[in-house]
Amino acid sequence: GVLKQVSENHNIPVTEVERESDETLKGGADGYFSRKTSDEYPNGYIRLPNDLDPTRKCAVMIHEMAHSRMHSDLEKLNEKFGENVGRSMRETQAESVAYVVGKSFGFETDSSSFQYIAAWSKGLELQEFQNLLGSYRTLPTNFLRDVIMKAPGKDMMNTLQRGVLTLYGYDDMADDISIPNV
Repeated sequence: GVLKQVSENHNIPVTEVERESDETLKGGADGYFSRKTSDEYPNGYIRLPNDLDPTRKCAVMIHEMAHSRMHSDLEKLNEKFGENVGRSMRETQAESVAYVVGKSFGFETDSSSFQYIAAWSKGLELQEFQNLLGSYRTLPTNFLRDVIMKAPGKDMMNTLQRGVLTLYGYDDMADDISIPNV
């Protein structure tokens, strides 16, 4: 689909595997971004189970792409916040961005996103949570622009519209608007 192509255009390959063949997925995760690099994966990779329904797959892809863009370099992230950014904070950030991006594209993930954010933000102190929210009142710098083929513009909605039109040219099945093609 289009999201997979966008991720791969940013040198983050996406693979779908049998859930039982991967320890992390077997443990219940619906996907993950790995920062582990190799000759095959110089910037890490995203792994998803092949048993997700199309809507869930899109939501998980956006979440993992948020991780790949925001959390690929934990040292830089810790410098930005002036402290060690733990997993709770990273998961809360990624799902919050995924919610905003998904909402921009019409995905209704309210209940699953809010449950996920509530679960992962539970251990955060109020000040940490306020800093977290303040850090993305707007989306992370260039996140949507990078994800949507670097289509710059002053108005985000126009940028998204141009991005969708740009993606149309890259999609071999552009006229297929079914969920599996998204």
